[in-house]
Amino acid sequence: MSNDDVRESSDYAAFAILVYEFASDEAAKTNQKIRNALRRKQLGPYDSVRIDRLRALKNELQRELRSGASSLFYRGATSTLGSPEDFDQARLVDDLAVRFPEFTKHDLGRMVSIALYVDYLR
Repeated sequence: MSNDDVRESSDYAAFAILVYEFASDEAAKTNQKIRNALRRKQLGPYDSVRIDRLRALKNELQRELRSGASSLFYRGATSTLGSPEDFDQARLVDDLAVRFPEFTKHDLGRMVSIALYVDYLR
C-alpha cells in the first residue's frame, strides 16, 4: 500500500464534510468547517473554486442516489434493506471521472462510498 492510499487527500477531507450539508444556507458554516479541517490535518490551503466543484459533485451524487430505482446506476435491490451493491459503483465512478476530471478515481470511489451511506443507506 502506497503513501497515497494511506494519506487522506484534501479533496476527500472536504467532501466528507460537504456530504452532510443538506441546505444551501449552511454553506458558510460548512466552508468554515472545511477550512478548519484542512488546517488541522495540514492538507493545504482552502480553495473556494475547488470546494465549489466538490459541492457540485456532492449535489450530483445526492440527486443520483436519491433517485433510487430511476437512477442509471441502480442495479436493483439485492436484499430487503438498502445495500451498497444496489448501485453499480464502478460505473458511477467512471461517469463522474469524465464529468469531474480534476478529482482522482481513487478519491471519487471513496466519495461515492460515503455518499451512498449518507444519501441511500441511512
